[in-house]
Amino acid sequence: MATQNIPCVHSEHEEGQSLLDSYGIIGNMHSCALVSINSASIDWYCYPYFDSPSIFGSMLDKEIGGRFSIRPTTCDHRSKQFYWPDTNVLITRFLSEEGVTQVIDYMPVKQQGSPGYLWLVRRVKVVRGQAELVMECSPAFDYARRGHHAKIEEYGAVFTERVKTDDPSRTEGLVMHLETDLPLQLGRYKNDEQGCKISRDTVGDDGVHSRFTLKEGETAVFVFRERHGKHRRYDPEAHNTLDAKSKLWSELHTPEGHTDDYSHKTDCTALEDRLFNETLSYWKGWLGKFNYKGRWREIMQRSALVLKLLTFAPTGAIISSPTCGLPLVLEKQYNYDPRYTWIKDAAFTLYAFLRVGFTEEAAQFMGWLECRCKESKLLAEMEDEVADDPVDDPSLGGALRTLKDGVVDATSKVLHVAEEAIGKLGSADIPSPHPISALYTIHGKPSNETIELGHLSGYQNSRPVKIGTSGSLEYHLDIYGELLDSVYLYNKYGTMVSYDFWTFLRRLVDWVCHHWHETDDGVWGMGEGRKHYVYSKVMCWVAVDRGLRLADRRSFPAPRRRWYRVRDEIYESIMRRGWSPERKAFVQAYDTTVLDASVLIMPLTFFISPTDPRMLSTLDAIWRPPQKGGLVYSSLAFRYQHEAPEAGQPASSCRGRRSCSTSSIDEGEGTCNICSFWLIEALTRASAKRPDLLRSSRIMFEELLGFANHVGLYGGETGLSGETLGNFPQALTHLSLISCAFNLDRTLGSKGL
Repeated sequence: MATQNIPCVHSEHEEGQSLLDSYGIIGNMHSCALVSINSASIDWYCYPYFDSPSIFGSMLDKEIGGRFSIRPTTCDHRSKQFYWPDTNVLITRFLSEEGVTQVIDYMPVKQQGSPGYLWLVRRVKVVRGQAELVMECSPAFDYARRGHHAKIEEYGAVFTERVKTDDPSRTEGLVMHLETDLPLQLGRYKNDEQGCKISRDTVGDDGVHSRFTLKEGETAVFVFRERHGKHRRYDPEAHNTLDAKSKLWSELHTPEGHTDDYSHKTDCTALEDRLFNETLSYWKGWLGKFNYKGRWREIMQRSALVLKLLTFAPTGAIISSPTCGLPLVLEKQYNYDPRYTWIKDAAFTLYAFLRVGFTEEAAQFMGWLECRCKESKLLAEMEDEVADDPVDDPSLGGALRTLKDGVVDATSKVLHVAEEAIGKLGSADIPSPHPISALYTIHGKPSNETIELGHLSGYQNSRPVKIGTSGSLEYHLDIYGELLDSVYLYNKYGTMVSYDFWTFLRRLVDWVCHHWHETDDGVWGMGEGRKHYVYSKVMCWVAVDRGLRLADRRSFPAPRRRWYRVRDEIYESIMRRGWSPERKAFVQAYDTTVLDASVLIMPLTFFISPTDPRMLSTLDAIWRPPQKGGLVYSSLAFRYQHEAPEAGQPASSCRGRRSCSTSSIDEGEGTCNICSFWLIEALTRASAKRPDLLRSSRIMFEELLGFANHVGLYGGETGLSGETLGNFPQALTHLSLISCAFNLDRTLGSKGL
């Protein structure tokens, strides 16, 4: 399915705010920008890094959020948006009777200290005829919390952020330069009632604009970059909190023998042409490593390009999404900040990169994971239990086992007391009782702070907007399975892990052996209290299983007998309490009857055969419409049922159905794209016993491809009206797409289809 030259159909809300479906993304592996098809408007851009405060943020507030737009002055035009083939260079094209104009947006991929580093470049060109255009640049620093001063200079405009005099940690504000050879004027244009035709009236003095005409073959260039000819030196220690002061103001320096003074238009124009060609060459060269030759190759390439954009080059971390504050339910309070690296995404990340040939990215991400393990104080202080525990010797009887179980239970109670204290105090200074955090910043630090931006109206009036996350304080047992699975995959398909790293992994497995029986917050973090979630138990089994496989594959020393015993205990526990005889399916949590699509991970992690009668029965239960007790509308799957059906009533309640919701958090939520791809992959694997499922899985997959936007991007969820919901684009959705497409294509090929 081609993503080029497809016009946007569903792009703008009636109030004039662009919908998520209307955006393309550009980036440089430090930050990124979202560009709307409607007016080539950059409505989201954080600088200098993904998790830095926004400079353009009209996606979250169309009035004060700030934007950088380039568009025709009249309404009688159509717009298309597409990527330059095999790159992340984005083209927005305007077509009218007067002519054809295109805006080419890109962010050069340059090394620190090189011209173009952390630049945002926009090239406007008239392909045919002529066009009258207007450019408007209205930044809003620090999520529109700080004002700024705009000044017109000879070759552009300078925007200087205002800093409060009572703030000792900020001695100067951010200074951004809009560089162009076109004449600029202060002020922002006002739209007419239709929201598209530009009047000649301007408002304010915090933005600049330019009204200009280009003829066929003529171009105009705009470069948005930091002023003063300095380059940022990346310093992860300067990025430990949500404090905008710490995030933005790492030390600046100019590398020896290097200059960044391109204030003359001749230099800037010549440099832009070189940067454009270098950027094209970089992306084409990178994608040249893509080794998948099967069906849906172009779609998988776009997903790989998105994942590369969401990679933070200095550390190798991959963020969940570059945006924040975008709701799962419109006009509700449920939004969050996903600009972090989640351990639960680790195995999918490694698998996706390795499957399509990007071993360098997989190695960099594995290095990031290894650093997180080695930084764990709890793991460093744990004693290695290499020899098999004497409790495993049946000749010693049950007395010693009882004594040890008592010690473990007492330790667990102490840990829970510590967890409650952390939850009440919310202090980052209290050491975590868990070996690793569920998520980290792109700089490798846990995050415990959330801030509400009450002054922003939010996307489609969904407020309050939140930045930051307290996810590091949540208790997630599933992350250990995801981490160990990723290491196992990398050792198998990439490079063999070192013995030193193994000693930390061994301690992780030992920790899981002692704590798997505890309750946790679950993979979805629903805020409904800790339970024995089946997904978490499965991932605990995966952690121990992958530890055993890795030890055997590499002949590493390990307490194998104890690990085998614990692995079997977890398995029996899941089969006994995670299976509902009433629903004839695996369920969300122990001793409940609530369906949850997360159990689809079972055959994908080889916990259970995809053709096992229990798994086939679970697929049948999930693969029903909500009104019949399932989770699936057509090819789209909800995450889980909100509540169990009452006795004697049909099991029709489903997360997202307004008729059964009991809280505003759940009301109106759409289907989960990740779960939809998991379902298709599970059906594909189950087709070994039920061949009819293969045809169904292919149809569902190809239907699901139609829910990507016009340039092949997915958000976290698809709304009940087909709209994109949640933060956008989402890495895990694209990771799941690659895994699903790979396995579906392989299965179809094996059948000669």
